[in-house]
Amino acid sequence: MESHGWAETRTPFLIAQSASRVQIRFQGQRKCTYSFKDVSAEGTFYVANTHRNLLGAERISKMGLYSIIDTLPTTDPGQPDPTITMSSVAPSSNVADELRRRYP
Repeated sequence: MESHGWAETRTPFLIAQSASRVQIRFQGQRKCTYSFKDVSAEGTFYVANTHRNLLGAERISKMGLYSIIDTLPTTDPGQPDPTITMSSVAPSSNVADELRRRYP
């Protein structure tokens, strides 16, 4: 997949849909590490040319992440270990406790 000045991504093999059931075609995917306070997990982020929300809005809402998503500091996905960190964004939230409970 062509990178257009961004970190190289692989062609994804899935199609998602928004919470309003509109189909979203991904343009790329890349492995990354997500960190919520002191809990980290490996995952994949997907690139799409859309303003629609992906399914999962219910989980984001239940975990209380919706209020801080737009303020998350991120690193350049082209770096060796891309990480999204919430520790400095929501020090008083219960996100880490919720993640520990759901993913022991």
